[in-house]
Amino acid sequence: MKAVYLGAAMILSAYNVCAQEFGALQNASFLGIASSANNNEEIAIAEAVLVSEKSSTNKVDNPDGSTTVVGPLFESRPISSQQSDHTAVCRLFGLNSYVTHTMKKLRHPKTLAAINTEGALSSSPYAFEVYDALVCTDGRPARASTQYAKISDIGGGLKRILKPRFDYDGTPTQLSYIGSRAAGVCRLFGFNSLEASTWEIVFPTHHPVMDSSGKLLEFKINATVYKTIDCR
Repeated sequence: MKAVYLGAAMILSAYNVCAQEFGALQNASFLGIASSANNNEEIAIAEAVLVSEKSSTNKVDNPDGSTTVVGPLFESRPISSQQSDHTAVCRLFGLNSYVTHTMKKLRHPKTLAAINTEGALSSSPYAFEVYDALVCTDGRPARASTQYAKISDIGGGLKRILKPRFDYDGTPTQLSYIGSRAAGVCRLFGFNSLEASTWEIVFPTHHPVMDSSGKLLEFKINATVYKTIDCR
């Protein structure tokens, strides 16, 4: 009989040990779930902060009322110029629309941000070309440009401007003779009409083409530029 009591006591003791171990394991399991939930919440918060930072860059106000966006970034990453919507990139920086053919790109082999038409991150492609700069508009009024080598009075109410330029991204570039509207070339500098002009050949690169109102229309790769313009 004594042996039976002893055996029962041993079984009860073993049960208690198992129960304690099971309880500890169960608590550890719950703690693990809570820890996992906390980690997920922290990750979600970190991602939200990252997205809220969104975009950064330098912006340059151009005399025709447009803005050059230089080195745009999204979440601290260069933006793919191959897989992004140009107008959406402009809107990331509070601007309305993209000026056609004004994008400059760089080769940049790393993981980039791609921006869709909604202005959101659409993917993170591994690509080779990023925005160096692009020109955007937002309806800002134009001002008379002073980007030229020299201006002089030639009589008859005319002013002669030597080497008229457009400063795109900190580097003044002579106006394209090909494609620019005659009146617009002078209106960029605060005049109404073009009376005469001369041209010259320079190293072929992206040269600004002006529309009839004196605003940047696009960039053309060519070598024929205005040398002088006589404006009234």
